[in-house]
Amino acid sequence: MKTGFTNLNGRLSGNDIVVTMDADGTHPAKTVAQLLEKINSGYDIAIASRYSGGKELGLALYRSVFSRIVNLLMRVIFGFEGIKDYTSGYRAFSGGQL
Repeated sequence: MKTGFTNLNGRLSGNDIVVTMDADGTHPAKTVAQLLEKINSGYDIAIASRYSGGKELGLALYRSVFSRIVNLLMRVIFGFEGIKDYTSGYRAFSGGQL
């Protein structure tokens, strides 16, 4: 991720959108349209959440519990409004913000 964003830095315009997702097939591609809609309506970042209409399939219990604990800690520490899933890698970013 760091290499990709470093490479994109300075190359994107405000009309560009970068979408990140896991490569293991766990993120449904149909959700990209919703992420793009949010960016096109003025958001800088859109995050697809497992905790808001999504689900965790085939995830070991300890990983699920760990993820929820980390998300709770991040919510307490940072408290960004509207973020439900801090650890989700399924996101869209406005190119003008990278």
